[in-house]
Amino acid sequence: MSIRPSPLTLRLLGLWLAGAIAASWWPALTPLWIASGAALLACMLVDALLLVRSAGVDVERTVAPSIAVGVWSPVALRIRPAWRRGFRAEIFDDAPSSMSLRGQPRAVRVPQGDASAMEIRYHVLPT
Repeated sequence: MSIRPSPLTLRLLGLWLAGAIAASWWPALTPLWIASGAALLACMLVDALLLVRSAGVDVERTVAPSIAVGVWSPVALRIRPAWRRGFRAEIFDDAPSSMSLRGQPRAVRVPQGDASAMEIRYHVLPT
């Protein structure tokens, strides 16, 4: 699992950097800049802790019993979180080197309390 900052976090860090520049010009803003940095850090740590402590995501892959060589075959993925909160993610599936994949990485949004389905395609390469 990789943890990456959200666009909102990056914007808030940008604002905090702008606050650092302002505080360097107007030293009276320094306590406000330090307090906002501490609050931002606390929020990011709580968010990261909740992410790490949360249950995983169940992914079910449905593939045809046999896949023809040289033909693109659909593979259905159903993503269901173990928690009730919705989330966004990028989905990457893996396949043996004798196959190529189409339709990934794919951004997926899973609504709160629900599951999301998507389809990718496998192609078995002729040997």
